[in-house]
Amino acid sequence: MFSKDTREAIDLMMDNYNHSYSDSINFISKYYFDFDDPISSEIHEINEEKIIIKINTYQGSINHSIDFDQEPKDSNEVTSYFFLCLAGAREKAPDSEPLTKVEAQIERTKKLSTYFTKVEKVSSISANIIEIIFRGGLEALPNIKNDAFLYFIVPNSKDIDYPDGFSMATYRSLSAEEEEQSFSGAYYTIRSFTENQIKVWFVIHKDPGPLANWAVKASKGDKVAVWGPRTSFKPPQRTKKYLFIADETAQPAVLSTIESLKNNEDFKCVFETQNEDTKFKDQEKDSSIHWVFRNEDEAGSGSKLLEFIEGLDLETDGLYVFGAGEGKQMSKIRKLIKSKFHLTASQITLTGYWRKTFTN
Repeated sequence: MFSKDTREAIDLMMDNYNHSYSDSINFISKYYFDFDDPISSEIHEINEEKIIIKINTYQGSINHSIDFDQEPKDSNEVTSYFFLCLAGAREKAPDSEPLTKVEAQIERTKKLSTYFTKVEKVSSISANIIEIIFRGGLEALPNIKNDAFLYFIVPNSKDIDYPDGFSMATYRSLSAEEEEQSFSGAYYTIRSFTENQIKVWFVIHKDPGPLANWAVKASKGDKVAVWGPRTSFKPPQRTKKYLFIADETAQPAVLSTIESLKNNEDFKCVFETQNEDTKFKDQEKDSSIHWVFRNEDEAGSGSKLLEFIEGLDLETDGLYVFGAGEGKQMSKIRKLIKSKFHLTASQITLTGYWRKTFTN
């Protein structure tokens, strides 16, 4: 039986795939399950034995399942089964079939590189945000602006160094035990990018993860590996206005994106943080930001942000909603926005940057 933590991670994965990668699910229905022209498909359920896909046709709906060889340990193993089925569907599909969103994303990541850089400066932006400037080794890093994010791979102790030829592929090949003893990794958004230098914000929560712990102890000269960059900001062509939503982890992504907008583009910005002390200090941007304070609630908990979004009065024609935060919270906000404002999936990009975990 899945643990509570694993169950929630799988539910978030299912929600994300149904929202962002429905074309990939439908592709599996058409070619893996040999269904002629399904109208749409969605992941209906994931349990310890199978992934159940609901296939909608003109004759009605039917469920088909992808059976597991053994019970998955976590959401990553569930995703691996999904990828295997997608690969099986691709083998049966004609060459004329375009890549699905998942396949296109995989192809793009194959072209990304690993870079090595060093800490130049560490400072505090607010009571719970550390800003680190990295310099050197970034001459070839593409500056794609907007919400460009990198995967940071850091050593778990000061006496661990990167072996010769180390790359993202090396890191991915580590077993769980090897990873625990050597390196930790996570995605972080570039706050700003100048020649051969990047600025990154690290949020320090009550129970910080390995990367946040590393940031607390970081000092000038510390070496890190970064892989990327990638982006998720993809507004539809006819976008006229924007709604940005973010907790502390996604504020750099939103701020960088706002700075790349044209001067006359209309936007609203909603930032969640703990309290007045954890607001970053930027007088120039503060007037355009609506702050929502969690106060006594822990990060990733409470309903204040959801309630604020529910109370907004929005013109939805040409609206694009972009942001990120805790996974379950973003899932709730996405469902609220879809139901209340009747936006299409392409008009909403709300990403789970992190996930509040549970102990059994």
